[in-house]
Amino acid sequence: AGPPFPNPVKNQAVYDEAGVLRPATIAQVVATIDAIENRTGAEVVVYTQLVPYGVTTEEAEGHASALMDQWGVGRAGIDDGLVILFDLHEGDPCHGQVQLYAGPGYRATYLSNEDRQAIFENDMLPLLRGCDIDGALLVAMDAVDANATPEYASRITFFRQLNAVLGLVIAPLLFVLLVGWGVLNWFRTGRDP
Repeated sequence: AGPPFPNPVKNQAVYDEAGVLRPATIAQVVATIDAIENRTGAEVVVYTQLVPYGVTTEEAEGHASALMDQWGVGRAGIDDGLVILFDLHEGDPCHGQVQLYAGPGYRATYLSNEDRQAIFENDMLPLLRGCDIDGALLVAMDAVDANATPEYASRITFFRQLNAVLGLVIAPLLFVLLVGWGVLNWFRTGRDP
């Protein structure tokens, strides 16, 4: 189990090192990942591995982060990568930890921390409780695919630009007006302390 992870294989996005995914699931997930990358340029990697019993959520998050860093998932400077990591217990692959770990660019553009947590809790967890790892991965990929659209990114970009305008133009203008009002009142009512 990683980290460190084995070197990635060129043009491969799904690594079932734990041997828990059906070939049909892998094919469907690869097709979805390819479609996301063609639409947005963002990179998605799915990785399953067997780990010793007792790996914590924090450790699994560290594994996902290490995988992203080691392999450079996501475009340089944009950091729009997403790693879906299954840390499954050795001897009992129905249990373990799952991480949907996104780079800052992916998180800001497509799926926030809250969005990814909702996908895990609402979509994946009920299936994982029944040891349906294939189903959990497929519903996660459906949700990721639905949010990874240029239209969604353009809406987010619009709100970011609006936020920037409010922060860079309107806030200083309000500050100047407030200071001007205070100075004007000071001159009107007198300068006596």
